[in-house]
Parts: sequence; structure tokens; C-alpha cells
Amino acid sequence: MNRDWLHVFVAGPGQGEAIAVALPGQGWLLVDGCSTAEGRFPLEEVLKRWTLGAGDEVEALVLTHPHEDHVEGIAELLETLSIKQVAVATGSTPGATLVASTQALRRGAAGGTTRNQLLAAKVIAAFEAIERWESTRPGGLLGLSDGQGLQVSTQVQVHARSPDAGGVGQFFQSPNLARRLRSAANHLSIVLEVCFGSLRLVLTGDLPYLESKGGRAVPTGWDSVMQRHPQLGDHHGFKVPHHGSPEAMHPDWMKPGTVSPRAWLVTPYNSSGLPHLARMDGLPTLLQHQPEVLLTAPPVSKRLQADPGPGNQVRLVDLVARVANLKQGRSFLDGGTVIHPGSALEPLDPLWCIAFDSKGTVQGRWHGRAALAVSA
Repeated sequence: MNRDWLHVFVAGPGQGEAIAVALPGQGWLLVDGCSTAEGRFPLEEVLKRWTLGAGDEVEALVLTHPHEDHVEGIAELLETLSIKQVAVATGSTPGATLVASTQALRRGAAGGTTRNQLLAAKVIAAFEAIERWESTRPGGLLGLSDGQGLQVSTQVQVHARSPDAGGVGQFFQSPNLARRLRSAANHLSIVLEVCFGSLRLVLTGDLPYLESKGGRAVPTGWDSVMQRHPQLGDHHGFKVPHHGSPEAMHPDWMKPGTVSPRAWLVTPYNSSGLPHLARMDGLPTLLQHQPEVLLTAPPVSKRLQADPGPGNQVRLVDLVARVANLKQGRSFLDGGTVIHPGSALEPLDPLWCIAFDSKGTVQGRWHGRAALAVSA
């Protein structure tokens, strides 16, 4: 890598996502975590392959929200890497980070309530790992809400643009908070604005716009964020929220930008069929606003992924046919290459990397074997 530039790696094997930002010069910002079907962690492999050595450390690890598909590997990374800061969402009460609030909820639960009725097992494991990590690094756990920032580099500014502290506070006053945490933790998603010179990179977690398709706006969602921070619509790089679901698509971040070309990155969520391929509320909608969408892997089971062959350029109509064939377990011909169903998902397969200079210009991009550049 040319470390004069900022590189963003986005991994998404079909359930969950993980992001690594190689900062200009040295240092890394990590956001969330995921694993392949074999239980291997893309972020671990990215750092193993591209870290420069001494001094090129993880400046901060951000957990955007407490859902299982975003915490894979967090505990392992905390145990094996030198990480300077860990950040989670916080409310209006000083010190009341999401970790502290949910752990207090667990301790105060009624007798007979199981751990898993409060939070998913992998989330509990990640939070317990964060608590162990903080016990040896007092003050290293940070709470992020709108307007707060992370100190990661003299050249790069990282600002939280969601959630707003008041919205987090209201969320934690909800009746039956444990059930709401499991069903609606997306509403607490941290959105990061990463700036390097003129470059604006927006990392979005799973923040929704609507409660459900056609439903009411989420109080802490994209309506609120874009009213406070309309500049997020003029971005150079954008990690599409919530795997390209219709509930996450807000017109203000999809508006035509002043920047060209932009990089839009989407991670699939297979069990929900996200992003939708043949319905107009999915990838077709994104392609109405962006000539090319960078998909980290086809939206099919991790066990059915296949090496798409050279090029990785695919039209939407051909991707629909490819996914149908994979789901039916059939081999097929694509661009002169015979594609066989079967796992191709080594840790670096479901991955896009984009290199930006300080003017926001895309200087290069690299993809793993399962990643696709989709056009209309």
C-alpha cells in the first residue's frame, strides 16, 4: 500500500461486516467484526497482511451496535492486538456507555432470566471482552454520540454523526428494554464521518431510516442524521447502511453527489436476502443513483459462494441468474469461466479495498475473489 493515501477495507461474507481503515502514514481504525463460514476473521487477515510493523497500531476499535453479526472476532482482536481505544455508543448520562448500561441491565434482571434473553451470546462475549480489556487500560473505553470525535491521526479526523445522545437516553427508557435491545439495536448505530483533507468517507453501521418498509421514521435514524449533517450526502466513499435494505435508504444520502466517481460499498445479509436483487427496493434502487455498486459477496449462503472468475464485473441481470444457479446447486458458465457452487470464502475473499488521496480521488481499488462490481 502507498501509505500517503487512506485505504478502506470493507469485508462482508454474507452475515455481518467488518471495516478496517489504514490511516495515512501509519495507524488503523477498525469498525465492527465478522467471520467466514469457517470461523476466520477478515480483519485479522487484513492486519496480518498489510500492517507495516512497530508503530502501525490500531488507534481505535469502534463497535457500531450490539448485534451478533457485527461483533464476530471482537473478543479475539482485543486479546491479540495492541488497541489504544475502544468506542461504543453512549447516551446523555456521562460515562453511561452502551457496555455499562447493558451490563447493568443484565445484573439487575429478574431471577430466572437467562443471559440470552437479554443479549445474544456473541454480544455478551464481546462486551465481557471489552470489560476485561478496559480493566487493564482505565479510561480506554470511550462513549460516542453525535458531535464527539476520535483521536486517531494528525491527518485524519473521525467524527460521530449518530446516534444523538438524547435519542440513546430515550431508547434506554423504553419499556421491556431487553427485548427492544435485541429487536432494535440498529437504532443505536454509530455513524462515522472520516475526513482526510477534502476526502469524506461515511461509515454507517446498520442505521435505518424507517421502522419498516413504508413505516414511520426511526427517531434516531437517517431523517435526524441528515437534518443535522447534510454534508454527509456529498461523500467520496459510503458504506451503504444495513446491507442495502429498503428501510435504510434515505433520499438525502442517495442524492446525486458533486463528487465523481464515488465508491458505494454493500455487505450482503444472506438470511434476509439483502440486498434485494430483483426488487426495485434493493440493488436496482441503488443503481438508479450510482452507476456501480461494490458488493463484497453474492447474497447467498456462505457455503454456496463461488469463485466468480477474473474481472468481477457483473451486470445486475447476470447477478440475478448467477445467484439463482448457486442456490440450486448448479454449475454455470459466466464470462468463459465455469462457476461451481462451493465455499470460496477465505477471509480475504469477501472484501473490497479502496484507496483515496487527500482530495478524495480514488487512486486504486482491490477486491477479493468473491467481491463483485455490479452495474445496471
